[in-house]
Amino acid sequence: MISRRKFIRGASTGAVALPAILDGFSARAFGVSPFLQSVADNGLTNTDHVLVLIRLEGGNDGLNTVVPIDKYAAYANARQSVAIPQKSLLKLNGADNIGLHPAMTGMASLYNEGKVKIVHSVGYANPNFSHFRATDIWHSGSDADQLVTSGWAGRYLNYEYPNFPNGYPNATAPHPLA
Repeated sequence: MISRRKFIRGASTGAVALPAILDGFSARAFGVSPFLQSVADNGLTNTDHVLVLIRLEGGNDGLNTVVPIDKYAAYANARQSVAIPQKSLLKLNGADNIGLHPAMTGMASLYNEGKVKIVHSVGYANPNFSHFRATDIWHSGSDADQLVTSGWAGRYLNYEYPNFPNGYPNATAPHPLA
């Protein structure tokens, strides 16, 4: 099992190195390049947008990952023993209100190149502060007062590819890229 720290370190290094490794391949989502076209010729999208979800299981310290510079005094006061020094934070183009943890140089580079976006302060109304219930809500994509036993990603894929894997791949519905 890989630790969160090793994953983030490797992901940020890999994210910076990947363009060099793929030099010569124009890697776009769902195959505009011959390389990816051969992997997934599905015609489902005309864009090169890709949604990558990274789920950090356990205690990711979100306030020390994306630090609120515009509220730095309150942040530093509340987190006296773990606050990241403001001068150490990585600057983000056009985002004067937040900075990244100093170890996230790869992610900061991707952000500054316009290749990564940060969705900040995500939450839901009336939390009960149970880690387990919150995890259920995030995974199911449900309201806090609903109990849903399936995940949002699974429901989406079931909608896009009904009855999968039966009858797939076929001429009108290619095998999903993942």
